[in-house]
Amino acid sequence: MTLTAPHAGAAGTAAGPRPWAGMTAPRGGRRVGRRRRWFTAHPAWPVTALLAGYPVWWALGLGDLSVIIMAVPMVLRMHAWHRQGRRVRVPPAFGLWLMFLVVVAAGIATLGLTAPGTVVSPLSNRLLAFVIRGLTYLALTVILLYAGNLTESELPRRRLAWLLGLVGIYATIGGLAGVVAPGFQFKSPMAYVLPQSMQQNNLVQAALYPGFSQVTDVLGITEGRPKAPFEYTNTWGNCLSILLPWLLVAWWSYGTRRQRKLAVVTVPPGCSTSRATPSAGRCRWPPWMMLTPRRSSGTGIPGTSRAARARSRSARRRTARPAASCRSAATASCTCSWSATAGWGRSCSSAFSPIWPGVTGAT
Repeated sequence: MTLTAPHAGAAGTAAGPRPWAGMTAPRGGRRVGRRRRWFTAHPAWPVTALLAGYPVWWALGLGDLSVIIMAVPMVLRMHAWHRQGRRVRVPPAFGLWLMFLVVVAAGIATLGLTAPGTVVSPLSNRLLAFVIRGLTYLALTVILLYAGNLTESELPRRRLAWLLGLVGIYATIGGLAGVVAPGFQFKSPMAYVLPQSMQQNNLVQAALYPGFSQVTDVLGITEGRPKAPFEYTNTWGNCLSILLPWLLVAWWSYGTRRQRKLAVVTVPPGCSTSRATPSAGRCRWPPWMMLTPRRSSGTGIPGTSRAARARSRSARRRTARPAASCRSAATASCTCSWSATAGWGRSCSSAFSPIWPGVTGAT
């Protein structure tokens, strides 16, 4: 007995419906497709997950590794951009950073040397720390390129500044917690997973056992120095000094009334905690010197004068909603923009425009 397939066309329809006719995709497949479309429509999600979720990374024991983990989807997305013909731009003087990476890579030749007066450690510990730091530098390079190549519609500058200010709030809260409970420390979930042989490294231990303070002996006095949500006090101080100005810019100058109140509550404790903490990390002093109030500007905080607040309120009212003609004329390549001199207007551009200053768009 032989089996013959029905002919295509009318004969095929007469023989009966096809076995897959009327069938829909399984729910699991639809959920996967929906998630994929969401990630495609929101390319800035790795930056948001890294900055907004940093306390979660720190509590899981992945504080230092978070930048390496989140750099993976960024690399995949930039590779997809390259296949689609979207070029990846680099910031000005990017070659200087590449030269620094070359010097970092050449440092592997010095791992077997021990500087006079330093603690002697096994070569395996040094190699592990070198690999982690090297991958961190590469991941930061990826984040720099990825965030800089996102358009204004994909990652607005104000949102990026808001996220940086949010991390500044995290650092302020962690600093206050380090002052109140300097001896608090806990075992992260990664410490239960990672083998004991890999936990002997000091850098790994600092990440696997997070705490509010780094207890050290400074000038013969043993006390805790705030570090949460980071691994070391110097990292906490540097991030606090760099990120609090972003908090002032995004949350005070351009934020809502609730965000301005939160900025007012956050900045003074951050300044006092940073200045009251004994540290040899003098690289965090200049930002506070620049934020020191001046006689000519009143408080030294942007937008605190009555005239500045009045101009800000007036600008927010004018920019609250674009004109109807501008909204109706907006397309995929034309957007509504507002300027202080011309008001609402229509700007059209068919080329990709990254956020790097001084760099024009490219196809």
